[in-house]
Amino acid sequence: MEDRQWNAIKELLSGKDSDPERTAQDNRLLVNVVLFVHKTGIPRADLPEQRVAGVEAR
Repeated sequence: MEDRQWNAIKELLSGKDSDPERTAQDNRLLVNVVLFVHKTGIPRADLPEQRVAGVEAR
């Protein structure tokens, strides 16, 4: 996702730094994973088992 695309949607997502009791750690990573799965059709179970910046891929 390009920076301009991210900047257009980032304030619409929960878990922003300004939100009380923030739950999301990396919304951009989450959006990129969702877009990747949608684009490729890869089953979620086939995603790599890894943690990126403390976020589980599965």
